[in-house]
Amino acid sequence: MKRVLLVFLALALLAGCKKAEEPYVEGFTYSGCTKSESEIIDLSLLSLDYEGGDLKVTRTDAWMNCSFQNRGLVCTVSVQGSDIYYRVDYEKEGAEVKCVCLVESMSSWVKGLQEGKKYAFHYYCCQNYLPFSFTFKDDLILVQDVSTLLP
Repeated sequence: MKRVLLVFLALALLAGCKKAEEPYVEGFTYSGCTKSESEIIDLSLLSLDYEGGDLKVTRTDAWMNCSFQNRGLVCTVSVQGSDIYYRVDYEKEGAEVKCVCLVESMSSWVKGLQEGKKYAFHYYCCQNYLPFSFTFKDDLILVQDVSTLLP
């Protein structure tokens, strides 16, 4: 009888425990291709914001190969310890074309991060950028000039 009670007690304790949610990305969107060369934009920004318990990641004014229009873009995230690996890459294989255009905005939310934890952010958008650190908390507003993250 004691064993049965212990089993039920253990099951009740386990039912009350909630497994931590694995971080994942949601709501990835990006704008189309702007080919106007009359407005050369040299400044591209990467913004990290705390928004409703999630990390909003926004990249503005990114010059990209026009092949993304046919190949699509996809965003993935993985977390290993305190390292966030945020990756934007082509959705499908294909060749680069002889054309570049401006993607005015890309954004998504990273869900499942631990509040108050310090992270190193490893950003990849068709190339690697230097990582940087931040603490994930409710007043987080971090804006990086992407040119300063070039290796």
